[in-house]
Amino acid sequence: ALLQHSLRARQFEFCTGQDISVNFKVPAATTDLELRLAIIGVVAGSDPHGDPCAVCAAKGLPCIQCVARVCGGSDATCQLEGGVTLPGNDDQAVTLASPNTPGDYLPCFYASYTDFLKRAPVVCGEDFQIVEGQVDQCDVCGGDGLSCLGCDDNPFSGKVYDICGVCGGDGTSCLGCDGFPHSDTVEDECGVCGGDGQTCAGCDGVPNSGVELDSCGVCGGSDTHCADPYRVEVVGACAGERVRVEWSGPSNHSRLLLTLSNNVTSHCK
Repeated sequence: ALLQHSLRARQFEFCTGQDISVNFKVPAATTDLELRLAIIGVVAGSDPHGDPCAVCAAKGLPCIQCVARVCGGSDATCQLEGGVTLPGNDDQAVTLASPNTPGDYLPCFYASYTDFLKRAPVVCGEDFQIVEGQVDQCDVCGGDGLSCLGCDDNPFSGKVYDICGVCGGDGTSCLGCDGFPHSDTVEDECGVCGGDGQTCAGCDGVPNSGVELDSCGVCGGSDTHCADPYRVEVVGACAGERVRVEWSGPSNHSRLLLTLSNNVTSHCK
């Protein structure tokens, strides 16, 4: 069970007077009662079995103020994973506050206040340091104030450059119609992505003009009879009858040479 517990400070180095966040995680089998008894303390130095009351003693405070409960209050909902904050200002602290003396410290997890007094932690996290220095706008001790800036130069804005190079953008301003950034692919006049504008062009080459070739192959023409079939019909072919010849053909071949032949089988009676 010991190895299933974990405890760590949010960062390695803190300035005097800076709030310290300590995160914890306990085994899933931990009961609600065990969580209400559990506490977090801070040991000066690197010995896990060091005196956890020493931090308060250095401030002239009683040992009972050197603990931070994992689950505080009888009506609180206890969590198997979470964090506690050790305030940097002792005036605001009613429980364990951040150490105000520079040096190395260990955050430790105790199953109960009794184990706390016995200097018997369940587990201790990695050590952290308290140093003299200034806390920047990003809450970093000795920082340059840049680590939390977004691309808009505002702290903790969370804004970053998108794939198009736009600060806080959604990555769509540089997309082509094919969905790829910076492809420069656009829809043509016919609404075709990356098209050449010809799929909807008329015979005049103008997109969406609607102009078509007529039956004679004339762009925009109105002749619909160039493809008509040739037809010849002879009416009245019996002897002594007047012969009438009816014919038609494509409109672009209006002149026909008519040859009559008497080699026709008669159907006259």
